[in-house]
Amino acid sequence: MVSFLCMWTSRSDRHQPILAPLEHLITRGQRTGEFDHTLPVSWLLAAIIGLGHAGGEEVRAGRLTPIRPSTPSAAASLVC
Repeated sequence: MVSFLCMWTSRSDRHQPILAPLEHLITRGQRTGEFDHTLPVSWLLAAIIGLGHAGGEEVRAGRLTPIRPSTPSAAASLVC
C-alpha cells in the first residue's frame, strides 16, 4: 500500500487528502461485500482516482459538462 500512496503523492499532492478516506471506504466495502475483496485496495484506489481524472478530461474536451457543487460527483456517489 505504501508504494501506491507514494506513487500518487509524488505525482500530485492534491490526492493526499482523499487517499486515507478512500482506502477506509474500500476496505470497509470489501468486508461488507460492496467491493470485490479479491482486488487489491491499491488497484481500486487507482481505478477510482483514474475515473475522476477521466471525467476531468471529458469536461476539458467538451464531451461532459462540469458537475455543479450542489450535485454529487461520481466519487461522492461511491461513498453513499
